[in-house]
Amino acid sequence: MGLLDSIVGALSSGDDGGCDWICDSCGAYMNDQPGFNVSSGSWCCKECGSWNDVSEDNVIDEDDDDEYVGSYQYYVDEEKRNQEEEEENLRELGIDPYDD
Repeated sequence: MGLLDSIVGALSSGDDGGCDWICDSCGAYMNDQPGFNVSSGSWCCKECGSWNDVSEDNVIDEDDDDEYVGSYQYYVDEEKRNQEEEEENLRELGIDPYDD
């Protein structure tokens, strides 16, 4: 049985699918949250209330993806990029982004 078959079998059984599930929004480890299971394919994080895809479509083999930094890290980096872009746009307009 291959890795994908193992994951699919575990997903259908309702446990954590043999994966570590991290909230895409807040970075919380969801496997330990009360009632956590992957049988429905989605899970509402008990820490922040965000819905997460916990289906086989969202399984990433970290060993095969050298560029993988984790969804939460991507979220943090994206937020930082957005903030820096907003600050630069304000500066171009002659507005100090830190001036209240």
